Amino acid sequence: MSISTTGVLPRARKRAEGLPRRAVRRPDLRRWISPVVLVAAWQVFSATGVLPPDKLSSPWTVVQAGVEVARSGELGDAFAVSLGRVGAGFALGLVAGVVLGIVSGLSRWGEALVDPPVQMLRTLPFLGLIPLFILWFGIGEETKIVLVALGVAFPLYLNVHSGIRSADPNLVEASRALGFSRAERLWHVVLPGALPQALVGLRQSLGLAWLALIVGETVNADAGVGYLINKRAGVPAHRRRGRRSRFVRPARPGHRRAGPAARTEGAAVANPVAEVRDLTKRFGERTILSGLELTVQRGEFVALLGRSGSGKSTLLRVLAGLDDDVAGRTTVAGTVSVAFQQPRLLPWRRVWRNVVLGLRQDGVSKSRNRALAERALGEVQLAGHADDWPLTLSGGEAQRVSLARALVREPDLLLLDEPFGALDALTRIAMHELVLDLWRRHRPGVLLVTHDVDEALRLADRVLVLDGGRIVAEHRPRETGDLRHRVLADLGVTEDAVA
Repeated sequence: MSISTTGVLPRARKRAEGLPRRAVRRPDLRRWISPVVLVAAWQVFSATGVLPPDKLSSPWTVVQAGVEVARSGELGDAFAVSLGRVGAGFALGLVAGVVLGIVSGLSRWGEALVDPPVQMLRTLPFLGLIPLFILWFGIGEETKIVLVALGVAFPLYLNVHSGIRSADPNLVEASRALGFSRAERLWHVVLPGALPQALVGLRQSLGLAWLALIVGETVNADAGVGYLINKRAGVPAHRRRGRRSRFVRPARPGHRRAGPAARTEGAAVANPVAEVRDLTKRFGERTILSGLELTVQRGEFVALLGRSGSGKSTLLRVLAGLDDDVAGRTTVAGTVSVAFQQPRLLPWRRVWRNVVLGLRQDGVSKSRNRALAERALGEVQLAGHADDWPLTLSGGEAQRVSLARALVREPDLLLLDEPFGALDALTRIAMHELVLDLWRRHRPGVLLVTHDVDEALRLADRVLVLDGGRIVAEHRPRETGDLRHRVLADLGVTEDAVA
């Protein structure tokens, strides 16, 4: 099944197919139509006297004045002074807006403490605060810089806060399953996910920064673009006795691999990779798991069947360390990897970087990590896709990348949470064969959560039926003949109903 590639995705797909970048990024000339029409209408209205020159100069007059001040050197000097001011104010507002947005977005306490005063302050017309700033900071550079910083901070704060709060919870959970610390989740998942929204705020802030500065310079300045506008318009700049503008241009600035295990019952008993004892999980008054007992041996393939809401995925989340609000004892020996129903790939990282995401490879070079990723991709029959973007992959290809990411960690326990549920029938059959082949090669203990009885019987050594929060039946397909009707009966379904 292919992922829909509408909107911006055709661009990524064309690039992945090797088309030249110039053929992909063609400028959209339609965006020039309305500005050109507006300027032309402005010129016509000025030439016909509809717009008097004392009210609004014509575009041609503006161009002539711009050329004149540029030739005289006034424009360059004024722009340099204003650029320094706006740079200082923008940096101050950037730090304040981003830091406050991160604190408020990441923490409920942070939101409770930061958001109310920020929301109150942002309702004030910041340009109307100029007299107050002059009273507080005088008529020097501080007033202009603080005015710019105030205009910049609020859009950045709102967009950073919104971007963090709208981070994809599936990607955050996947990063937890990969063993990311809180700081790593913030750096690799939350902040990149919030970046598009933050860039919207950045674009808004850039416009407000120059607006605030020009207004500030027209009120009180002896240099800068705002001062030049007043001067060229014939309006004397308002001056007060005090500190003279003295702004100058700023200077430039270890994983363990599970060994082969015998398929006999006796050898498996001595080498469990996961044990669950008397596990109980409640959501409010509802009990999902009740005194559950489970053992998964190293090298064993276990499938877990059950109705929706029976607690299958909850058990898997407990074993993955994603839910510790439980009663009972859970022991997992070694490394755990999870492949979810959705691939949960980071769209801003290429395929090979998604594969090695979360590996603890301190001191390992980029080329070594890439080699590990390419080897894992070769195992899942995706050699040559290392530099693709996730959005250019089909559903089956993306799920294979998810399997490669799980297996590159050499897990002792591999948890599969309905990884084939969203695939079409033919792709699902191919994925069954791939998973069996990878399991035989790597020999991890596997726990597969599924609703598909035939899938469970085809893949697993043991098939467990979960009902009422407990394991109510166990079957061994490799040792017994046709079990389909018995498993369906354990699930409360007659074979005629699914025929």
